[in-house]
Amino acid sequence: HSYCCFSLTNINTNIFKMNRRTILKGVISLTVLLSGCASNERYIKLFEEYEKAKLEKYKAEIERIKNAVYLVQTETTFRHLEGEKKGLEFIEKNQGIATAIKEDLLLTVDHVVSEYELQPFYSPFGIIPPPKVERVREISYLQEDRLRPTEEKEPLKYVLEDLVVDRENDIALLRSNHKKLEHYPFELSDRIYVGQRVLMFGYPHFISPTVQYGQVSSLEPKLKRILRDISPENKFLINIGINPGDSGSVIVDRNNFKLVGIAEGKFSNTESIAFGIRADFIYQKIICLSKF
Repeated sequence: HSYCCFSLTNINTNIFKMNRRTILKGVISLTVLLSGCASNERYIKLFEEYEKAKLEKYKAEIERIKNAVYLVQTETTFRHLEGEKKGLEFIEKNQGIATAIKEDLLLTVDHVVSEYELQPFYSPFGIIPPPKVERVREISYLQEDRLRPTEEKEPLKYVLEDLVVDRENDIALLRSNHKKLEHYPFELSDRIYVGQRVLMFGYPHFISPTVQYGQVSSLEPKLKRILRDISPENKFLINIGINPGDSGSVIVDRNNFKLVGIAEGKFSNTESIAFGIRADFIYQKIICLSKF
């Protein structure tokens, strides 16, 4: 699979992750004691330079991932099947985000780029059912302007090709044939566990790319009661709030930026809790369902 975008590695990078800073300080302190107080300032300076370089590298990685987040718009054409408007077509537009994982591949959730049916309208007088329609066609675009379109200039749009559209598991992989994308070459996280510290790269309300910090809060299969037919073993909970525009956001390990999953949604009437799709499951589905 020439477009396979993840690298599966089983190397355990967590051996010294928790205590790396403590170990380094201890080594420096011991070296200072053995070499004498005269060298104290020099070792402190070396340690500060090391910490500064590490912070700059960390910030650079965050910017690379933020720059890989793109705004995607989908136009779905429906046709009326009854009533006075029978036979007439109309377009429903939907916006969301996708993250470039290669220079021509974008990963997101299916409900961001697909509109299978019209939703009922909830009014103060009750629920108004949608009209009977059939879906005619659907086209997704990559918007050149990542910010909300301004009145002065409409963003350029590039048609995207559907490579994987998995409605059941809410996974979508799109290809850009017209523009090379700024991307981030994610590796899969070798494990996912409760308490794992993560970052989520979203685009709330399509205003600006953001980074949120949180942790994996649950892997319990009791989710099946809430998510109905969705397999709970492929999901996880995070204590991060999700807003419109955040569906499809990548969730990465805070320490090594390996991909943990993508944000799918949140439960109604909740704050700071959401669920995501596991990255290893996404990888398996892409391999099984891809056209390349």
